[in-house]
Amino acid sequence: RGARHVSPRRVMRRRSPLAAVAAAAVAIVPALLGGCGDEGGVPSFSSGLPPEARGMSFVAGGRCSVDSISATRADDVWRAGRDKPLRFSGWALEPTTGTTSDWLVVELAAPKDARRFFAGTTTRGERSDLAAALGSGPGLSKAAFELIAAPGDVPAGRYTVRLLFGSAAGGVSCTTPVPLELR
Repeated sequence: RGARHVSPRRVMRRRSPLAAVAAAAVAIVPALLGGCGDEGGVPSFSSGLPPEARGMSFVAGGRCSVDSISATRADDVWRAGRDKPLRFSGWALEPTTGTTSDWLVVELAAPKDARRFFAGTTTRGERSDLAAALGSGPGLSKAAFELIAAPGDVPAGRYTVRLLFGSAAGGVSCTTPVPLELR
């Protein structure tokens, strides 16, 4: 016998209530992360700063870490293809005031800042390990971040990864020690 066609309506009737909730969550998450890009609602890196960061000056001096990128790390470089969205996670904080903003921008900078690309997130939260490592501060409750963004217009190449954010002291930047190589 040939393959049997199953209508979408029939599949929907077989779903458990939990599966329906999970499907709705998967559909909503990209919208909550902000912006629309070319990857099915996932924001994309672009040459313009996100609205939260426009008009601000950023001074180097923040403390930060990019703990992971959905890429392979080898020989002190993150490597990723341009064919899928990138997922960044880590933390950022201004060390003197112990503050940070509700938003964060990941900047990918070409050598000598010849070209710069930005993607923002408002997905900020707390990480228990930071209090133990950094002590107390008003920004610890939102120092962690997550960002999912498509490479968008970012061409293949090697990029410095910087984190830009606001603090009680103004705009702060923090350059991470590991570059990202897009292929």
